[in-house]
Amino acid sequence: MKPIIKVCGMRDADNIRAVEALGADWMGFIFWPGSKRYVAEPPTYLPLKAKRVGVFVDATINDILQHVAGYRLDAIQLHGNESPDFLRALRTALHAPHDSCSCPVCSGRTALASHHASHVAGGSPAYICLIKAFSIATPRDLAATEAYAGLADYFLFDTKAAPVPDAFTSGSPMAKAAPVPDGSPSGSPVAKVAAPSLPGGTGCQFDWSILSAYHGNTPFLLSGGIGANDAQRLRALRALDGFPIEQCVGIDLNSRFEVAPALKDINKLKEFIKELSI
Repeated sequence: MKPIIKVCGMRDADNIRAVEALGADWMGFIFWPGSKRYVAEPPTYLPLKAKRVGVFVDATINDILQHVAGYRLDAIQLHGNESPDFLRALRTALHAPHDSCSCPVCSGRTALASHHASHVAGGSPAYICLIKAFSIATPRDLAATEAYAGLADYFLFDTKAAPVPDAFTSGSPMAKAAPVPDGSPSGSPVAKVAAPSLPGGTGCQFDWSILSAYHGNTPFLLSGGIGANDAQRLRALRALDGFPIEQCVGIDLNSRFEVAPALKDINKLKEFIKELSI
């Protein structure tokens, strides 16, 4: 089964076109102002074939709904400390439109329906899926997924980075940070630095074999520092004892394929996608 290839941290219109032409399945747009890849306004081109994923960090439901309508999102990725109750409330808010409702999603459904017409028979608005991200460093971190089973359509497993709480100053949230135990595979970067305000995008990997302890049914995407030299290691996961390969339905690519924040290296992505499909 072909894995979902999600390329996250997109912003430049020409770069979006080029990545879409490579066959990326999903594209992520980060709506958290603390990110170097923050999208403040819609690019002049948004993908028409690749699904649009909005990435949020502890945003309000109203903010999420406004972005769903404004960017015609296909999926919502929650990358903060959102609770199961928040997902329930968000799922309720993503209801079918009706005449008496003036919420951002309903008022923007005319545009949404047009965008989704190619994806859904009859041109009716598509289901908007929810992705919940979890930061992973040890098998114990997987326990947090249990409360979200049945609420999220996908999980995303990213690298956890551990800062020293008293090392940060109000003027510089990245002033200092501490290393976490080296649990990453040989030859891959270790999650050494990240502030509490950086929930992802560290460019570092966790030990993928930890996911052998995941026994849930929710499909997931593997994230965290996947780079151009990792295609062979990703293919080898099929043979890793106990690895939940049936639940691992895709990968999330970001900072290690960049020439600058939010600007992807097209040649590097092209070669990686080619090698991954061998």
